[in-house]
Amino acid sequence: MVTKSPRGTASEIGPIASHPLSAAQAAMQRAAWKEARACFETALAVEATADAYEGLSWACWWQDDFAPLVAAREAAFRLFRQQRDSLGAARMAMWLAADYCDFRGEAAISNGWLRRAESLLEALPMAPEHGWLRLIEADIALTLAGDVATANRAATAATAIGREVGDFDCTMMALAVRGFALVCEGDVAAGIRCLDEAAAAATGGELTRQSAPLWILCYLIYSCERVRDFDRAAQWCERMREVADRLRFLFPRGICRVHYAGVLILRGLWGEAESELVESEAMFSASRPPWIAESRVRLAELRRRQGHLDQAEEIFRQVEWHPLALLGLAELALDKGKPRDADEFCARLLRQLPESARFQRLDALELVVRSAALLGERARAAEALAEIEILSERAATLPLRAARCFSMGMEAIAAGDYERSRVSLEDAVDLFEKTGTPYEAARARLELAGVLVSQDRLQRARIDAEKARDELEKLGSRFHAGRAQALLKDIERRQGEKAAAGAGARVALTARQAEILRLIAEGKSDRDIAAALGLSEFTVHRHVSNILNRIALPSRAAAVAYAIAHKLI
Repeated sequence: MVTKSPRGTASEIGPIASHPLSAAQAAMQRAAWKEARACFETALAVEATADAYEGLSWACWWQDDFAPLVAAREAAFRLFRQQRDSLGAARMAMWLAADYCDFRGEAAISNGWLRRAESLLEALPMAPEHGWLRLIEADIALTLAGDVATANRAATAATAIGREVGDFDCTMMALAVRGFALVCEGDVAAGIRCLDEAAAAATGGELTRQSAPLWILCYLIYSCERVRDFDRAAQWCERMREVADRLRFLFPRGICRVHYAGVLILRGLWGEAESELVESEAMFSASRPPWIAESRVRLAELRRRQGHLDQAEEIFRQVEWHPLALLGLAELALDKGKPRDADEFCARLLRQLPESARFQRLDALELVVRSAALLGERARAAEALAEIEILSERAATLPLRAARCFSMGMEAIAAGDYERSRVSLEDAVDLFEKTGTPYEAARARLELAGVLVSQDRLQRARIDAEKARDELEKLGSRFHAGRAQALLKDIERRQGEKAAAGAGARVALTARQAEILRLIAEGKSDRDIAAALGLSEFTVHRHVSNILNRIALPSRAAAVAYAIAHKLI
């Protein structure tokens, strides 16, 4: 689901009767929505006109009052049809489609009104409504289906129509949607050009519709998030909040809180993030229930990072249809030492995302690298990494570079190349710290400590593990701080063993463990080993975990290297 800001008002798009409704029009221009609504209702008490109902619908829209909004739009639609005003009727139909999408997430009703508007417009000469229809179609495609390709086509058509009929606001708003779609598809340079032009028009006072800047800024914020330009996203969030406050409009304030909370989570400001999410959910509950999921899925991620794994899973399950929920469940599975489950959640998400939504696939691909590395599936880890590297080159933001280095480090672990892994993870730590994302930096540092253990560089590993633990404790990430502490205990034990018996001390393996370790050395995955030995995959996975615990090493490849060096196999 794509969150976005509100649309233009009907008083800006459609005709409003001049003299009887002049007071209502003046109130709309001042963003005095309550006053405007009262004026429209007074006018309707004198005479029920389509224009007055259309104006009333927009006064209700700005107040986030769904039931009277829909009733007014439907009344206007019927009156326009009676007057044989197909253009006016189409205008009401297209906005009803948008309303059922935004307020209720009801795809069937939304699509019905969209098709009705299309039928009414197809026999009419080209008009601004043709461009707005394509713009709304693009917006709905993103919101309800995440269909980037359809959105790009529709927004491109809306841009062309807007230019043809001289509707500058439609042109710029469609350009913003098209820019976002291009960014999602991986054409970041072209997408940012579109967004920058639309943003310049929005902030430069060139647009006439009150809501147009909100629409454009929201798509700009989403694009910043896609390429992980979090500082820029936070700045635009603040700008959009200022506009929403001036217009006395609650919905974008809720949206701003959601996205700003996401930035706060990454910055490690978890208490502030939780406050923003609680406030945003309260706003959505009052008028737009479908958007509550945007708050909850981020709250679940916050709980996961804090180490409340069961609570996080419960919330993720409530909104399991959401792409971020599937990512969160995959992260949880990795936290719990279940890489096969994580891999299946990633595969499920990737099946849902079209190939065109390249940057939406990026998060899942990073998790595929990690889960495949833990499962010993080197080829699949390398394949996912190759796609990550292509995408990160198209949007060379620091957070994307950091994520690429982290994935490179994890893939190198799967390949048993600890020196390459060490270099990549060191780069990841440095870049995450530069971007001000402490949780990611600590997680990368913890993996780096494990690699250093594999290289028998125990003192250096101890320093990094301690730094990771201290940072995670400071953040309040209890579970992962516990992981760091467990690694420190292993390091201390190994240092003690070296001091007592020398570096050549041996650890005994059972016959079954040695057999499994030989098969791992041959490059076989848990699934291959299970088939070869007539065991369940779960049993093999348990044996591998026992081997790693026995030898006190962090990965399969490290265990193989240790076993060969000490002639255990």
